Amino acid sequence: MPAEFNPRSVFERLFGPGEHGQRVQNNQIRQKAQQSVLDFVMDDARDMQKRLTGTDRDKLDQYFTSVREVEARIQRAEQFGPAQIR
Repeated sequence: MPAEFNPRSVFERLFGPGEHGQRVQNNQIRQKAQQSVLDFVMDDARDMQKRLTGTDRDKLDQYFTSVREVEARIQRAEQFGPAQIR
């Protein structure tokens, strides 16, 4: 597997919804709507949080916070030019 140097592409592969061919389109839709990847999964996450213990809820919150921070860093980096997603 070749190395991937584009952080947006890596992020989309890890967290972006959809199959390989749909990721580019889904990313474009989210960018136009100025939505986070997490905005697409928050309804499911809220339902899941209702069933979790306090410790698990804290862990899930930490995970979502980390994902948002990575996404924000990528957005700042993209101010220098658009990323190519495959």
